[in-house]
Amino acid sequence: MGSAMATMRRYMHQFGNRCCATTGQQLCWLAFLATACLFVYYHLYQQFTVNHLQNEYFTEADKCPACFGTSLCDRFSRGEYRFHSYSSVRLLDYVNVKNVYFATFLDRKPVVLKKLGHNDEHRQLDRDLCTHDKGQPGERCDVAQQVYQSKLSDISYRESLLETDVMGLSDLVRCPSRRLLDRIWDRYGERQMDGKLGRDNKLMLATTLAFNPEPIIFKIFPNGEGWPFPVYLGACGRFTVQEYGGQTLSHFYSFKFGTRAALAVQALNTATELSENREDFALYLTDVSSDNFSVSNKGELLIIDAENIIVVDRRKIREEAKPGWDVQHQSEHTGCGSRKECLIFSHTDLCNHYSSDHNYYAICQGLFGDDPKYGSGGLLHSIPADLSPRMTTLVKDLIAECRIPASKGGRFVAVKQLKSILKKLIV
Repeated sequence: MGSAMATMRRYMHQFGNRCCATTGQQLCWLAFLATACLFVYYHLYQQFTVNHLQNEYFTEADKCPACFGTSLCDRFSRGEYRFHSYSSVRLLDYVNVKNVYFATFLDRKPVVLKKLGHNDEHRQLDRDLCTHDKGQPGERCDVAQQVYQSKLSDISYRESLLETDVMGLSDLVRCPSRRLLDRIWDRYGERQMDGKLGRDNKLMLATTLAFNPEPIIFKIFPNGEGWPFPVYLGACGRFTVQEYGGQTLSHFYSFKFGTRAALAVQALNTATELSENREDFALYLTDVSSDNFSVSNKGELLIIDAENIIVVDRRKIREEAKPGWDVQHQSEHTGCGSRKECLIFSHTDLCNHYSSDHNYYAICQGLFGDDPKYGSGGLLHSIPADLSPRMTTLVKDLIAECRIPASKGGRFVAVKQLKSILKKLIV
């Protein structure tokens, strides 16, 4: 009995030690978790309460005039613009490679903020501006000062844009005309209080033209005049602001076919309006995907990524009347290796023809081609089974003809017929 009691006491002692050790570990883990929770809570609290847009180093307004503008900096500093939802969490900036943010104006109006490029592209811009920096070795280059020494500074001495100043800067000025350059100069939004373009404003214009001309396109072809772009509001540092244009077109790929047919008709109509309009400017799309379009609350299709648009002055082409100017240009899709959905185009051809089917080609190839998630037809995938086999085949054949026409002028004919059929399927 005494031996049994001794054994029992020994086991109880060992169990007690284990329990104490386990309890101590649990307390340590609880303390660690509590500390971690407090740390996370504090940082999340900071993320959602601190308005980073009030910080000029965050917006990179300290780099101006090597920036996109300062027209909204006063509003930023007063806290009138604030990040919304997950855009408030700075940790997510590491995965937000496109640098597109959602925000609100006065906590009510939804807007979209963009840095117009990846961080690597911004760093490359700074490196390019600092190429001629003659500071001491190891000294940090002052981008705001170096822009005055760069090639971009040529524009700052002008009273109007010259072709030599903008040649090769971006697709917007790929084939410049006097009328286009004057339109850019006259409508550019970053100005002094007196409405004139000061030297710094001109450097901001040059920087934007060279880095990403999207804000300029939004200003010179404004939504208020019927152009299919969101309303542009201004800039602060390297952040631009535009009105929220709605969900991207990709969001609607899962909707019923009638809704998608209506959006497809809008897309084809947009292609026509960009090619032929009362302003006699042709805006050719060279980067088309469902994420580059949005659908507003009113159901209006908008182009929300306008970086790669070639603007052609059709009036200049007609006036100069160079050989072949009036021959209708047809874009040829010669293939892109493994990248089936790319676009093939020639700047020279687009810049020297009065009429082209390029925008139809871009829409049909970019929106109605094969989609990795929804398969054949892209936006127009899954044609309703209740259509007759003949009608289903006809829609597919018209899309194929639009993408790669079998005959000269085939795209124009195919688009006309395709729109007619799709309008009947809108319910």
